[in-house]
Amino acid sequence: MSVVDYLLAPYDFLHIIDQFVVCNFTSFSDHAPLHVRLWCILHDSQEPERNSGTSNNSYESYRWKEELKDQCYESLTLNSGSLSQIVFSDIEKSQDGIDNYVESFTSILMDIISPFFCKSHNSNNTCDRTRSKTTRYKDDKPWFNYECKRLRSIYTSSLYTFNRDKNVENHRILIMSKRQYKRLENKLKRKYKRQEGDMIVTLRKSDPKKYYNLFQKKRAKTSDVSLSEFFEHFRNLVTNDGINVTVDTPESVSDATYDELDQIITQDEILKCISNLKRGKSHGIDGTFNELFIEFKDILLPFLEEIFNKILASGHFPKSWALAVLIPVFKKGDSSDPANYRGISLVSNLAKTIYIYYKFKTN
Repeated sequence: MSVVDYLLAPYDFLHIIDQFVVCNFTSFSDHAPLHVRLWCILHDSQEPERNSGTSNNSYESYRWKEELKDQCYESLTLNSGSLSQIVFSDIEKSQDGIDNYVESFTSILMDIISPFFCKSHNSNNTCDRTRSKTTRYKDDKPWFNYECKRLRSIYTSSLYTFNRDKNVENHRILIMSKRQYKRLENKLKRKYKRQEGDMIVTLRKSDPKKYYNLFQKKRAKTSDVSLSEFFEHFRNLVTNDGINVTVDTPESVSDATYDELDQIITQDEILKCISNLKRGKSHGIDGTFNELFIEFKDILLPFLEEIFNKILASGHFPKSWALAVLIPVFKKGDSSDPANYRGISLVSNLAKTIYIYYKFKTN
């Protein structure tokens, strides 16, 4: 097999190509997708404006893709040495030392997996309205029938087999299964469009109102609240200005001690925590998502054990784990009133893992 997917770049630009990965073949194209990362320096003539705590910076969003699991596993294995240099190095047992330690590990880890699961997500000064109601995504085309689904399943299975073992026989089976699937899909698609066309022609005469409703553009529902208004609203919720709370406390309070919380965290305990993580959950600013720990626990387990115990020994909680992405979810009422939105905080899933550990310990 030969690689026919390539990147054209001037010779003078070769030194800024930091990463080049030929990804696995997908069902979207006959060509393998490429992942390229460049080192670029941006020169700003003016200092960016700061607007009441809000930021226009973009952050990376990650989504798990089962078909790229094996390729990412191989990349993690090859680059585990870079993680080891960070994780098993001596650190300063201070807040800054722990912060730099955790951020260095997270940065290298996400650089390794970003070619497989990363997609850019830009923030702006507007906010799409988010409802708590779950919307199910239907991936089947309206012309799909049972036979078409069966052939698609055979094709995707052949694609998975070929990506695992790229030999001539697997390639032949892949081409044959794809040809059979596409031939039937195109036939059913033409039949469906012909029936839809006949239906529209009939509808134009029998029910003109319904006919014109088919062509009305659907407007996306957006929030009437700016990010700065959301910022002020949620900031007021967590501050206690003007609120006086009197708490009756005894004159002498004995500090409760839990010896089990000072013991070394073991790999078995971390595995128990990982088994309680749920798939498909959103991640925080650092990008660590649950599938990362679930699928690659045999590689990451020694690193997590070392990181958690160093944090425990230092007595400092990483500041990056306390940061969260706040998602306003519209409940009901006036969409222009920030009080009608419920805030959901997305924190680091790496932090959730150690939180689950202490939850088990205290219970």
